[in-house]
Amino acid sequence: MTESAPTHTGFTGALSFVPVEGWQPEHAREELELLAVFPDAPFAPSLTATVIPFAGDIHAFAARALDGLNSTLKDFRLVNVTGWQPDLDALEAHAADPELENPESLRRRRIEYVHRAPDGQLISGADYLFIDQGWAVQVTTTCAIADRLLHHDAFESMVGNVSVLRPAGAAPASASPATIEYDDVASAAFGANVESLAGWADQPPLQREGEFIHAATLMQVEQLDSENPVNLGRNIFRPTGLTNDVIANMQWLQLLDDELRPTALGRFFHQAMGNADINVQATAHLADGAESLLQIGIVGETALVIAQPGCAELHGGAVWGPPGPDHYWAEILPTIEVSQRILEWAGATPAWNLQIQPDALPAATIDAKVSGEAASTQVGANAAAQRLWDQKWWRWSVQMESEGLHIDPLEYVSAGAAGPHAVLPGPTPDTRLLSPTPAHLVFWQIEERLQAVTYKRDSMI
Repeated sequence: MTESAPTHTGFTGALSFVPVEGWQPEHAREELELLAVFPDAPFAPSLTATVIPFAGDIHAFAARALDGLNSTLKDFRLVNVTGWQPDLDALEAHAADPELENPESLRRRRIEYVHRAPDGQLISGADYLFIDQGWAVQVTTTCAIADRLLHHDAFESMVGNVSVLRPAGAAPASASPATIEYDDVASAAFGANVESLAGWADQPPLQREGEFIHAATLMQVEQLDSENPVNLGRNIFRPTGLTNDVIANMQWLQLLDDELRPTALGRFFHQAMGNADINVQATAHLADGAESLLQIGIVGETALVIAQPGCAELHGGAVWGPPGPDHYWAEILPTIEVSQRILEWAGATPAWNLQIQPDALPAATIDAKVSGEAASTQVGANAAAQRLWDQKWWRWSVQMESEGLHIDPLEYVSAGAAGPHAVLPGPTPDTRLLSPTPAHLVFWQIEERLQAVTYKRDSMI
């Protein structure tokens, strides 16, 4: 008979939980009621819990928690908010089917996000909120982005068995409560009030260092010889397009040294553009058959991003300021940030995802909407369909490959306050299904596929 893990009681005796095997409970400091860590990991995953006496409801608590996270964490970006239930089977079922929000799950909140740790690493966080016996309980789980899927079940198990042991005292008088704006469409669909997430639909992209580079320069970088200097013989012997201006630009970008040999940076650009370990391409379909591209070449722990404007720049008002036409944005970032970079470029924003009726639409109707030709008129039988139709659409797909492995692309419509919707084959060849997909699931589909092409295995999501 397997011996069960001992129950760990919190710092003040208000909470208890049962750590999962391999997790080490600790008493670290007074403000944390519970603390557990998974030792010996590069970025140690952790679970912490805080409790405060609270006289408000879950809506006020969620608003307070979001405000706190946004104001205290560096580079905080909200991925999604959902309800949750302290039951692993229910949580797994909800992840697969967003319709399973119910009055029980909506008594609690799960806030998923990323933020930058003090060491500069972008990491994953998920906070679980509930109110019990006058306590507002906030359980925070933190780990490296690449480790979230690995530790998912352990986090859900430990959060699910957090117990309140005693009633709270009287809640202190608080400042004037924040006005809660509710999502009328989602509230009606769920039969219970839920907060509006529309204000999080226009989160700006994370600020990253980079440069706008002309297409002609990028073309020549891809053709560089990694060892030999650029041939500056008579122009007739130069590669097509290798003008003096392009050469000067490559030197200014520190891709070539004074002897016109590729620098370490130039060699990295050359490898990432032509012989990367992993190639990622996201494509957005715009009006009149135009496209916007995001290309990422991954070499070990470093990625080169070559981007045209994303959803935030073309639909959300974010600044896109190239010095002229035919310029691409280039930046270098850690491989662990690639999934977040794709998510923000694609505009997969937080939303209460709702089933639309009907969910099958003519492919031509979807194409017309993406192109801006379709008027904002009723096309469905419920309010969720109308809200989806009233948004600007960003239709995009992403595919990834490494040597010997190609994973079938994902295709989505990102629709602002209506959230992401997967584009799937419809019941007939000329129709498509639009399936609501929570933004956090889109995030983890992208991350899991990156891991699949990295370790050369089949994708599991």
